[in-house]
Amino acid sequence: ASGARGMGFDSIPLVDLSFDSLRLSRAGRRLLDDVSGRFRHGELSVVLGPSGAGKTTLLQVLAGKLVADSGAVRLNGQPAAPSRLRSFMGFVPEEDVMLRSLTVEETLSFAARLRLPGATPAAKAARAAEVEQALRLLGLRPVRATRVGDAGQGGVSFGERRRLNIGIELVGRPSVVLVDDATAGLDSETALQVLSCLRLVSRRGINVVAILHQPSADAFALFSSVLLLAPLGRVAFEGRTAAALRHFEEAFGLRCPRYTNPAEFLLELVSDPPPS
Repeated sequence: ASGARGMGFDSIPLVDLSFDSLRLSRAGRRLLDDVSGRFRHGELSVVLGPSGAGKTTLLQVLAGKLVADSGAVRLNGQPAAPSRLRSFMGFVPEEDVMLRSLTVEETLSFAARLRLPGATPAAKAARAAEVEQALRLLGLRPVRATRVGDAGQGGVSFGERRRLNIGIELVGRPSVVLVDDATAGLDSETALQVLSCLRLVSRRGINVVAILHQPSADAFALFSSVLLLAPLGRVAFEGRTAAALRHFEEAFGLRCPRYTNPAEFLLELVSDPPPS
């Protein structure tokens, strides 16, 4: 990977992530069907699609956790094996696995020690810098000394825990951060806070890709590009967010009604029709 953007103690390679003709089937069911696209460094991108469209499956292939039956994943245009993909990726699952007895800062420090080993003063300084920057970017400084706990019982809020879950990956200095269901269980205002933090992260040069199920219009506007998947892992649209509505209007005569959330309109277009 070429290029670098400073973050904390060291620098992070700038990585554009592309994928060509990915196909994957399991137990006779097609999960990804000729999926191609590109996510760029320094941008926040979204993967949209109804249930069964293969969103999480795609992220797992891009993260090197699953191997596609055919197709290629590329880092800056060069084919990459799963082991190489994993070395550049941070994967944020929908469910967190934090110890509730640790504070926010202790959680990040522990994650940094796991991902950035070393006992030298330079290594310790690097970890401290990553933790401090994650606290700042994710708006967690005010609760750094608060135990994770459980919301409503003296712990951090659900939204803060979601941001902390992102921070656990961020302190490992990934070039690409993949976030599965970034706003699950959050109200619209808290979801927007989480996505705004992810956009700040992307502005550090990191390639951030998030799965969303039902983003608000304000949330959708934060993304630079969109990959819209239809059921059974087929690509309905891939490109700049600003061009998505225009594509369906020009190609199919389908215009988003006034005052309608663009993300909801796109999801309705690719969802299965209701039963008759």
